[in-house]
Amino acid sequence: MRSWQANFGRGVPVAVFVENLDRLLEAGGPRALYALQEIDEADKPEEMDILRRRVRDTHHVVGEHTAVPILVPFHLELADALVTPACKGLALFTPNRVINEAVIQLGPNLAVAVENTHLPRLPDDVSDEVRQELTNRRTDVRKALRTRTRAHDAGVWVADTNTRRGWPTIAKGEKTVTDAGIDKAKAWVLPGRKIRITDRRTVNLTIDGHDAHGARVWWTAA
Repeated sequence: MRSWQANFGRGVPVAVFVENLDRLLEAGGPRALYALQEIDEADKPEEMDILRRRVRDTHHVVGEHTAVPILVPFHLELADALVTPACKGLALFTPNRVINEAVIQLGPNLAVAVENTHLPRLPDDVSDEVRQELTNRRTDVRKALRTRTRAHDAGVWVADTNTRRGWPTIAKGEKTVTDAGIDKAKAWVLPGRKIRITDRRTVNLTIDGHDAHGARVWWTAA
């Protein structure tokens, strides 16, 4: 399964969003899965509408009412989907955060979960009270992400972690798919299978310091 992560930033002009989305979809192709962040977050509410139109012939949009949708290509069997609240918002600092989940049946004995989320940022110039509130919310999101990974035998979690150092393990035995600082994707599987990562790629974007990162993930017999 080829998986891509891309963050489309806040306050982005529509034309810039479209240019970067098209660049990603052209590079990744119609058979890739895409985990996106910051769709319609602090932007005019056109991004999801544009996204749906762009992929209506190729992908299911899972979590279309969230800022972290997952695009699942039609050739993959979408077995289930779930949106789980992860933390409450904090005025001026973060909206409510969720874990968006798509379960994909890759074979008769292999279902993988894709978990997509975005952690609140922890600015330097905030009061101790706000820092603690945001720290608590970040802990809540990590806890919710761990809970969802433990519900599945195999999968890949994807997140804008807003964390450059000290990020903890989410799933036991996880293996790095892509790691671009705050943007991370890691795959896991229970004993009895192994994970292989191949064909890592990057697509240069022009939004908020984020590029898109992708790789092919294989879950195979041990």
